[in-house]
Amino acid sequence: MSPVVPHDPCWAMHYAETAARVSTALAPLPVTLHHIGSTAVPGIMAKPIIDILGEVESLDALDAATPRLVAIGFEARGEYGIPGRRYFRRSEAGVRSHHLHIFTAGAPPVARHLAFRDYLIAHPDVALGSVAHHRPVVVPAVVEPLQARHQLHLRDLAIGRGLEELDERLVRVGRTVRTEERESSLDLHLFDL
Repeated sequence: MSPVVPHDPCWAMHYAETAARVSTALAPLPVTLHHIGSTAVPGIMAKPIIDILGEVESLDALDAATPRLVAIGFEARGEYGIPGRRYFRRSEAGVRSHHLHIFTAGAPPVARHLAFRDYLIAHPDVALGSVAHHRPVVVPAVVEPLQARHQLHLRDLAIGRGLEELDERLVRVGRTVRTEERESSLDLHLFDL
């Protein structure tokens, strides 16, 4: 199990290097890659495992290209419990170093992951106060309405577990954060959850 460590600015570089290798390995299959997870949020503590989110037009084409990812050190794990996902992991010197989650472009989990990451980047006080300690509930303004109605943790949303009915609402929250970056605007949309 990887320890939680202080943020390392090199994580962005490690993501970029790995993303380039994945894109090259999958060529000519087009893939859009995003840095997600705790290592994508500046300043917070995280397990030193680079999480990468990928989008492809066809999972069948990705499945055919899987041996090329295996050839660059990734272990293919199939859906690994999340329908519509292809999960890969990579280790270096026997220690897990990368997670690669690939979905069809525009799949609801993609929007969820990106909205969650963007919220934490736009709200460093929330990221530093909660994610730094790996608490399961991260966004205080969202906690009460979600837990009251659904009895789950926001972290579950971020990793794609359940609540598909909230996909559009969480994406709307993410868009609000990106476009307005104001807590008051976010609060207005959160009451709609």
